[in-house]
Amino acid sequence: MRNDTFFLSSGKIDLAKELKRSEGWLPVNKKILIIDDDRGTRALLTKLLSDAGYEVFSEEEGLVGLETAKSIDPDLIILDVFMPGFNGYHICNELKLDEKFKNIPIIILTSRNEDVERTIADEVGADLFMSKPFDTNNILHSVERLLN
Repeated sequence: MRNDTFFLSSGKIDLAKELKRSEGWLPVNKKILIIDDDRGTRALLTKLLSDAGYEVFSEEEGLVGLETAKSIDPDLIILDVFMPGFNGYHICNELKLDEKFKNIPIIILTSRNEDVERTIADEVGADLFMSKPFDTNNILHSVERLLN
């Protein structure tokens, strides 16, 4: 596989990414907020989504993530369920009850793939429920589908 990355005095440019962006293949200025207490998950999702052209923000605590959502107006939110303080269900419910955020797609991402967890995710208004470990292609396609 060929990697056309060039370095300039201002940094590096990935020509394939820039070509895709110029042809409308990559999102422009779409902001995604990741709220997950697992550093590895945050790092993987941040890299994956940044490489796909999204502007990514991440937080490890629920309450801080909720405040970040209110300040950056994300286009999509990916939430872990089990975090210290506010859990993902609580955050999803808070956002979906707010007129400003009720139409923002929210993906619930959890290590528990049980029917009761899916039911709770539906009840709090999550747009998609996904379990960990996750397939990166599936995450990307889901994000693209929810944003279009």
